[in-house]
Amino acid sequence: MNGKHATVNETHAANSREFFYCYSPNLHEFLKARGQRYICSGLHEKTLRKFWQYRRDERLNGLLAEYERNNPNRRAANE
Repeated sequence: MNGKHATVNETHAANSREFFYCYSPNLHEFLKARGQRYICSGLHEKTLRKFWQYRRDERLNGLLAEYERNNPNRRAANE
């Protein structure tokens, strides 16, 4: 950060390194089925879409990579 005050982009970048905001009910169910716990849930203030907030760690990153590899929507788009 720039020493005095963080810019919005710097704050967002730091936040996204510490937390993961999941807006996909399918991904949320995948994580829940594998025992991953979320911190809280809420609604996006502009879109009112529900999200679940997770703390980023190695286990979560591994589960996200697994989901991405096995996501049928991603495979269909790449075929």
